[in-house]
Amino acid sequence: MDVRSIHVLYIAISIFFGSTVSLAQSFISPIISGLSPKDVLGNGAELGFGIGLKYQRKLGSQLEAFAVIEYHSFGQKTTNSIATTKITMLPIQLGVIWFIDPKKRYYFSGQAGVHYLTADASLNGVKVNISDESKFSYSPGIGMRLRQFDFGYRMQWIGTTQTLRYSVVYVSYQILLRSK
Repeated sequence: MDVRSIHVLYIAISIFFGSTVSLAQSFISPIISGLSPKDVLGNGAELGFGIGLKYQRKLGSQLEAFAVIEYHSFGQKTTNSIATTKITMLPIQLGVIWFIDPKKRYYFSGQAGVHYLTADASLNGVKVNISDESKFSYSPGIGMRLRQFDFGYRMQWIGTTQTLRYSVVYVSYQILLRSK
């Protein structure tokens, strides 16, 4: 990750956590997710799973902001019986949730941040060195909230030139940290 990306991420996180809306409701939510690689990523990875932690803060009657850190691990894939790959990712993103109904049940979401990618590969049983990378990432999504549970779907894009993408289906449970 370049220095400029680090500065932008630091400023965004500082604004989010240092917000003057100190009396707003805030939640922390553990996340469990299923992952389905698409396109180029699907050539080197099988279905995967993810776990994570999301910090949410209410910004208004229909709007919430959040910061999320997750660990995504895709299943090992073998191609032509000679090459195997194992891909893991650490996404760190900031986002917003906009409820589209007055009961705050259905929502659209959007998030952006950085993905740290690692891959292990071997060819004919010999380990191949693959350098770790960090790339810009973004993700639109939809979801439904039932009491403290969030159920959602999002499409995750990584990179801006050669884009990797995968689907995420998740469930999370909100734990109230602070109320008004």
